[in-house]
Amino acid sequence: IIDASLGLPAMKLASKLASNVSKHFPVLVLIPEDQVYLSQQCLDIRVHDFMVMPISSQLFCQKVTATNHWLSHYQRYNNSFDQQLNLSVRDELTRLYNRRYMNRLLNRLIEQAHNQKQNFSLCIVDIDHFKQFNDTYGHLIGDELLRQLARLMELRIRRHDSIGRWGGEEFIIVFADISQSLSIILAERICRYVAEHDFEISELDQALRITVSIGVSSFQRSDNSEQLISCADKALYIAKDQGRNRVIRHSLAS
Repeated sequence: IIDASLGLPAMKLASKLASNVSKHFPVLVLIPEDQVYLSQQCLDIRVHDFMVMPISSQLFCQKVTATNHWLSHYQRYNNSFDQQLNLSVRDELTRLYNRRYMNRLLNRLIEQAHNQKQNFSLCIVDIDHFKQFNDTYGHLIGDELLRQLARLMELRIRRHDSIGRWGGEEFIIVFADISQSLSIILAERICRYVAEHDFEISELDQALRITVSIGVSSFQRSDNSEQLISCADKALYIAKDQGRNRVIRHSLAS
């Protein structure tokens, strides 16, 4: 737990811990009320979580308890899998989680959300005009683009979020323990990073630029995994219809 009110050395320490220490060691940053801009830095250095002060002791204890619960669950989960089983939940091309794993994760998060009243959001990410890209450059270069995009997005999510390949040029991201508003902010950051990134592919003379469309759905108490996915999928199609390269949120109540 790092107090950002101690100034630049505190944020440097947070950055060092977040980059050099494994996921088994969560980093929580406390941000002064008059320095809310530091929340962006927390997202950039990928700390586990942050809170804006002043905060009540009850809320603080709840956050620490939730973090410890996540850490315990994460350690138990990873220790239960050997290398062969771990490979069975990974997509062969991108090395992200595969669709089977992400479906299991969603069901588990829904159960936890009902029991612990935690919120989470689901994003479906689709590469714009990917068929045209494959027709122009070929499937081998298309595969390399998928690998690079997977790595780029993996580095832009928080340490306790999850990302997988949903199929073809579609990816799925689960933002854990998050408000609806923050999930939109994180999705928009990913959308922007992708649009601004130069994809360097050795077979081509120049870097490539692509965009993605993202559909977001946030968990509601009556939702099941099929409803969450359906809402995110509908939001994705709305994003496509509205011109692509954008984030749209949809819910059953919309």
